[in-house]
Amino acid sequence: MNNKYVETAGIWGSYAGCESLANLIVEGKEVFEYLDAPQLLKHILGLKTEYGEQGFELLYLWYKVDSDEAVQHQREIKRFESFVGSDLSFCTRNYQEVFQVLKSHSGVHSRYMNYMEERYF
Repeated sequence: MNNKYVETAGIWGSYAGCESLANLIVEGKEVFEYLDAPQLLKHILGLKTEYGEQGFELLYLWYKVDSDEAVQHQREIKRFESFVGSDLSFCTRNYQEVFQVLKSHSGVHSRYMNYMEERYF
């Protein structure tokens, strides 16, 4: 993460958790191997600039697999949320959860939903 994200005065506004995490990442004290936390922080800044501090919700959507790496990824998501969760509305879902919700409302698109389920899940 570039230093400009921690050196620019007032850039984070009241987002103390985001600012703290950005500082720790720049200092090398917080490292995320599977979650691109710096990119998510940049998205947060862009959304904050465009919609104001309370004008958006950040959704992190990911594909769940059974592996040690996926378990670590989930831990990193929780760690990220522990920093930013008090600053903004942060929601995380995996594609499997989203698909099940969509499938329950598919109605006339049941053939397509069955195709998607067979292909991806």
